[in-house]
Amino acid sequence: MFLDPDVSSGRKSEPLYRDVTSDKSFLRAKYRELTGTDLLSICKSMIKDGDRETAKKLLEIVITRQGIGRGKEIAFIRWNEATWDALFNYMDMDWTIIKQLDKQCMLFFCDRRNYELCPYFALGWYFMIGGLRRNGISAATSQFVCPYLHKMRRDSVAKRLTTTIRAHIPNEAEKKIYSSRSLRSGAMTENAISGLTKELQYNRSGHTSPEVNSNAEGYIAQSPHLSMPGGLALATVEALRRLDLMARLNRS
Repeated sequence: MFLDPDVSSGRKSEPLYRDVTSDKSFLRAKYRELTGTDLLSICKSMIKDGDRETAKKLLEIVITRQGIGRGKEIAFIRWNEATWDALFNYMDMDWTIIKQLDKQCMLFFCDRRNYELCPYFALGWYFMIGGLRRNGISAATSQFVCPYLHKMRRDSVAKRLTTTIRAHIPNEAEKKIYSSRSLRSGAMTENAISGLTKELQYNRSGHTSPEVNSNAEGYIAQSPHLSMPGGLALATVEALRRLDLMARLNRS
């Protein structure tokens, strides 16, 4: 049913949530007959592979999600623009916003529930396979965390993320409904479910307001959580109308 065009035609990519198997906020994925594909299952599959190339790809997936799914921009994070924030006790990096020709502060927080989704675990694995070595790397790219990505075109980085995601989804029918964009729409939805205001969501994602950037509202609108207040208001009005009708019938 989840491939029914009447259901999926409005979505370019299905949101990729962190863990649909244990979090009640994401039960909608189960209702759509998806088979439990989430970021956790993908990352677990990658860790099982255990090779050097997969370690790079895990870092790309995890860091990109923390940066709200802007796949191309992971190529621009640099060690010489990073610091350890003494107030929050987390790593702080400058995150380039390509379309706006700007940078923003991006704190990378540890995922304390699942180590597979933790950026510090991903960085540690990346370091173990030689991610800090700069042998044979030009001076122009030596300060970048992922210098090998600079050999690719910008759109190829997003395609690489999409290929990685789909390679670790066992259900063939589901592969094509997930892409690098799924990381962004899933992360934006998770922020909405957490009760953040749109301003706080945009502060993390780097979006401008929906009046300026229609794409920002598009990602948010995929969240069923945000449609709840309006639907609840309608249901309350309907409930009150029915109670009033019953009262009138009783009086007559």
